[in-house]
Amino acid sequence: MQPKSSFYFVLYLVVVVDLLAVVTERDYWLDSIVRSYEKPLSLSVPATNHWVTSRDDSVLILVSDLHNDEEKSNLKYFAKSLEPQSVPGEYSEHPRVDPVTGNGTFVGKFLEPGEYSFGLWAELSRHLPDDAGGRYRTIKSDTVHFVLSVQKDPVPATNFAMAVDKNRDNWIAGIKYEKYIFVNTDPTKLRLWGLPKGFRRGSAGKNTVQLIWDNPTKGETRVTLHGLANRGLSPEIESDDLTFTIDVDMPNWNPEPQQKAYWKVPYVFNSRVGELEANEYTVQIFANTTSPVGTITAKQYPYKIIPDQSWTSLTFRARSTKGAEIMTREISVQAPPSPQIEWTSSGLRGSDYVVQFFCRDLSGADVQVKYEVLYPAGVTSRLDPPIYGKAFTLTIRDVTKTRPQYLTLRISAKGISQVPSRPLDKTFVLLY
Repeated sequence: MQPKSSFYFVLYLVVVVDLLAVVTERDYWLDSIVRSYEKPLSLSVPATNHWVTSRDDSVLILVSDLHNDEEKSNLKYFAKSLEPQSVPGEYSEHPRVDPVTGNGTFVGKFLEPGEYSFGLWAELSRHLPDDAGGRYRTIKSDTVHFVLSVQKDPVPATNFAMAVDKNRDNWIAGIKYEKYIFVNTDPTKLRLWGLPKGFRRGSAGKNTVQLIWDNPTKGETRVTLHGLANRGLSPEIESDDLTFTIDVDMPNWNPEPQQKAYWKVPYVFNSRVGELEANEYTVQIFANTTSPVGTITAKQYPYKIIPDQSWTSLTFRARSTKGAEIMTREISVQAPPSPQIEWTSSGLRGSDYVVQFFCRDLSGADVQVKYEVLYPAGVTSRLDPPIYGKAFTLTIRDVTKTRPQYLTLRISAKGISQVPSRPLDKTFVLLY
């Protein structure tokens, strides 16, 4: 009977281990879903837009990180003038939404020339999947800014123009780079010159042209594009030039993560990926190489982790929002060291001898202290605070009565590691 019982016990253990693995994978899958649904919306608009007075015009708003058609139709845009005074004209405070793509259109008409600054943001009520709770959450985008450069006639309303959301981008070597060019013409008819080596045209959207650099290399690349609209109009209004810069660096943490973490001691991760914008990447965290801990997104810096005693390592894996792995860093996780003891002062106070010392634990919390007067024996002493604290005062009573030539003390401390420090002996020469 004994061998058969052992077989069923081993079989029971195998089933339990498999069940725990399934539960862990399910929790990580649900966490990934919630993280993806909590990800803020990302908007892109041309930084500068050229309009003409007394003419209706528009600005295209591109949105990303929408999950379904319901979100596209429920998305709301908001526009606000950043000028100290009212603007001379009219504009849409709630830009209209294309229910098919979710993109927006800001429209308006200005009566006087000038430079007018606007802020733009979007929000929606997002329904989490039933497996992730099924609740609704309000998701917002960051506020993006753009300028309307309004000019009087005779500036032709049909001048061809190209624009980008940012004139300077920071990027990472080896990770595919994508850039959208905004145009006020049919992008399928547009001809472009000046693409650097390694660049290519991607897809064309409504009033946008995608540029792709498959394998960016380290260094600063200045891109100057020459565009021809091919609308069959006069040459002086058919072409435009556009310049932007890409600063590519090798993958690096900024700043470098702390190289060690300790059980039960909060570890704060505040390392970003080079000079990338926080919404251009995520950082996945794993314990012991493969056990998921969490995923850091743009809104979560700094990120606090409290390592478990079963952990021996933490792995940080940065990925672009397109899913490409950028870099990985692994640090060790170990038991925290014992508290450090620092002597701060000592001397006679009346008939007593007073010693002050400080105990510093990695956790920053109070420590437990034990002490012993090794010499002279039989003296009366008091520790304040008596057991727990950081700064301590040890008073040896009435030393002027027995007048010992010296005192020898032994101190040990125990902190979050629950491992007492090595006893520290200290001798004090008494001068009366």
